[in-house]
Amino acid sequence: MKCKALIIFLAAFLLFSSNALSGNDKQEDIPRPAREVLHEAQCLMERGRTDAAIKTLEDFKKRGEKKCREGCQDRKGYHHYMVDFFLGSAKYNKGDLNSAAQNFEEAVNKKQDFAQGWLNLGTCCHQCGKMAKAAESYLRGYRSSENKDPSILYLAGAAFLAAGDSAKSVEILAELFAINPESVKPEWKETYAHALVRNEQHKEALPVLEDLAETAPENRRKGWREFLLHEYLFLEMHEKALAFAVRLTEDYPLEPKWWKTLASLHLQRKEYEQALVNLDVYANLQPLTDKEARLAADLYLAVNIPARAQGLYEAIAREKSDVAVIRNLACSWQKLQQPEKALQWVEKGLEQGEQADLMGLKANLLYSLERYREAADAFEKTAEKKHDCGRAWLMAGYSAMNAGDANRAKIALAKAAKYKCHRDAAKKLLAYLEKAAPEQ
Repeated sequence: MKCKALIIFLAAFLLFSSNALSGNDKQEDIPRPAREVLHEAQCLMERGRTDAAIKTLEDFKKRGEKKCREGCQDRKGYHHYMVDFFLGSAKYNKGDLNSAAQNFEEAVNKKQDFAQGWLNLGTCCHQCGKMAKAAESYLRGYRSSENKDPSILYLAGAAFLAAGDSAKSVEILAELFAINPESVKPEWKETYAHALVRNEQHKEALPVLEDLAETAPENRRKGWREFLLHEYLFLEMHEKALAFAVRLTEDYPLEPKWWKTLASLHLQRKEYEQALVNLDVYANLQPLTDKEARLAADLYLAVNIPARAQGLYEAIAREKSDVAVIRNLACSWQKLQQPEKALQWVEKGLEQGEQADLMGLKANLLYSLERYREAADAFEKTAEKKHDCGRAWLMAGYSAMNAGDANRAKIALAKAAKYKCHRDAAKKLLAYLEKAAPEQ
């Protein structure tokens, strides 16, 4: 957010000084010596002799300091606020902002309702980065002026926001909109939206953001639409967020980020197939990052399209050896009814450390390949690692029984019977083994 200073100092300086030095009845009561010095300084400024104008005004003020020490009244206007104002204007034109601000501050301290002095002080402070003081000065200038220029009230509100006082900014900008509802500029709305959000008035910001999403200049409209979508999500207005994201893909069909956003929204709703459709569109618009490719692979696996998942997982696994990727790659091969290939990847994963879930997958694959003795070993290891223990001991019993090792099967099934979910199956199998023992 940037505020544009609306005061042109040199023009303001010449205009104000001409009025002040004219002979009409409305002019300020400036003592003649001060008027003569101001006129001389103005002439020097018009000829581009800014340094000479500054010296003339400063010398005049110094003469007044001596008189003041002597207790004399300031009948010649040595300390008149217009002298400080002219001096500040001259210093501003030279680029000496801090010193100019001091002179403008002296002027408004002497005349509290001096609107032009407050506005010039505000602009100096603004350009020096002193935003809190700039805001207060703009506001004092607006309140003091006969001609209430709404752009000055906007500057005050914007400066309060830049100074971190979002509550005051909201107050001032709301006043501005109430006074000038028909002449609100787009940049005013933009600043007001920022102020409301920073002041945590998110619901109040929505109508402003929705308006900006439709009416902001084209080069900024897309940004405001993204901002609005973020606010819908922040306020947990999920249906509105989804509908708006769909509209954004329709308005900007070649913009990748909207398709990615839409995929993310469907993913949050666990609508995996729709998320995958949008992610596929996104992938056709720009290459997937490793993280995005991993997400796509996970989604393909979740919606039971293992062939597409397998290709993505293998590409990832070639670049980076990640146990989770290897596990899902093995699952993909398993769903493709390729247990041998699945087992090869499981073994690669186990080389990085015997993780319980991988060991469990290995056991299931060995069992499906009728390698029962190896399967029994793997199921026992899985159970020992406290992973799905009841089922692991039950399957170890089945595997040992199919391998012809009844004693080993009984030991595993007795352990499985300790788990409620598998107790009945384990006891039935134990009973079968006990019944079958005399016949063997």
